[in-house]
Amino acid sequence: MPIGMVVLTVAIYFWQQEQTAINEQLRKRERLFRAHNRIDGITQVCDAQYLRQQLDIELRFARQTGRPCALLMLDVDDFDRVNRNYGYLEGDRFCRH
Repeated sequence: MPIGMVVLTVAIYFWQQEQTAINEQLRKRERLFRAHNRIDGITQVCDAQYLRQQLDIELRFARQTGRPCALLMLDVDDFDRVNRNYGYLEGDRFCRH
């Protein structure tokens, strides 16, 4: 009986260690999934929330170092014409390149 209790205790200890490792892997996967969830499937560009976070980081860095900071944004006028005239697949291809 005492040997059985020792074996059971050791088994429960290792089971708990394994569960802890599995939970950590799941947390890492969830963080990775959430990070990739913020990337647009067509353009492979991050979303507006990511842009805001990066701007905040860069602006703080620029203030601390006294260096200038710039942001370049492009707006394609009448882009919906590409989709209407050539189709959505061609519009998606245009966005990727």
